[in-house]
Amino acid sequence: MTIETSQMESARLQQKRRERRRLGLILAVALIGIGAQAGAAVKWSFNYSALDPLINNACSSSLVSGQIHCGSFSGVQGSPTIPGTLVPGPGPTPPTVSVTGWADTGSAGDGTSNNRLRQGQVHSYSGGLGVRWQGSNPTSTGDDEVSSSPEHSMDNCGSYSSGTCGASTPEEMVLLAFSAPVVLSEVAVGWASSDSDITLLAYMPGGTPAAASSAPNLTDRTYSHSDSVGGNTVGLINDGWKWVGHYVNLHSTCTSGSPSNCSTSNPGKAAVNTGTAITNQQAVSGLAGGQFASSFWLVGAYNSRVNSTNPGWTSDNDFMKLVSVTATVCTPPPVPEPHTALLGALGMVMGARKLKRARR
Repeated sequence: MTIETSQMESARLQQKRRERRRLGLILAVALIGIGAQAGAAVKWSFNYSALDPLINNACSSSLVSGQIHCGSFSGVQGSPTIPGTLVPGPGPTPPTVSVTGWADTGSAGDGTSNNRLRQGQVHSYSGGLGVRWQGSNPTSTGDDEVSSSPEHSMDNCGSYSSGTCGASTPEEMVLLAFSAPVVLSEVAVGWASSDSDITLLAYMPGGTPAAASSAPNLTDRTYSHSDSVGGNTVGLINDGWKWVGHYVNLHSTCTSGSPSNCSTSNPGKAAVNTGTAITNQQAVSGLAGGQFASSFWLVGAYNSRVNSTNPGWTSDNDFMKLVSVTATVCTPPPVPEPHTALLGALGMVMGARKLKRARR
């Protein structure tokens, strides 16, 4: 081999190494770009009383990486559905959200002590949103939940008497229906009593984020994870709902860590849907980042029946009022990983190779 031939061969090998490095960089950038699913964080406040400093500031307060939007209700107090009319804060107007209340007060479903879900009433209080369940005959005296404290809140206490819960059902949740898919990241309560553990579910039929046009049907649904498809009723977890997690003691972030000290200006909070698996307490999704995304979310007092494993917390002493949720808006809509992301990245790599050939 001549010196000239050796130099040409060396130059050719160096060129190949440079091409491999460029393709590797393209692949890395592609994967990073595809994994990014959400925009800035947005906070929806469900309390608009004079006690709420966000309203007093005309919703101008900012999060670290987003904006705050406050809910002004167009529904009357006690309405089955409370739609939030957003008062825009800084930045683009985010999706709207409406709230409905639910509890297992319907007729008996499949299995022992497993009742159907029935829509109740959402009430707006100075401490946030509470839920009052309704039975099969809500016009009859005694067939709906009383309005006294603490039953007027979102709770998992069936019948409250002299400071004691006499039954484990009904258990209450609120359905948050957004006009576009979001990634929920924080839940806050403005009033709490006794305890404040919560359960969170996301509607993801087929493992993909539900669009606003794909509203879930809660009729003939139950909380039970063992209520499978094929009977008279079906459990939420077997009908497209995904258990996101259980979150303990939201009141621990209030002054002195006491439920009695929680308020709209001193709310109890929990970081939710973080994308990290925690045994019996939090799951991960099949989406990039491990977080769940949906237009529909169920937030409620701790409910041990919705998933097959649970932390075994006390399940009849949680009373709270929902004051806000924080989420990031999906832009663009999230994509499953790893294969979808990998296919997109490989497509970019193949395009780069074609471009290289065309330049020769």
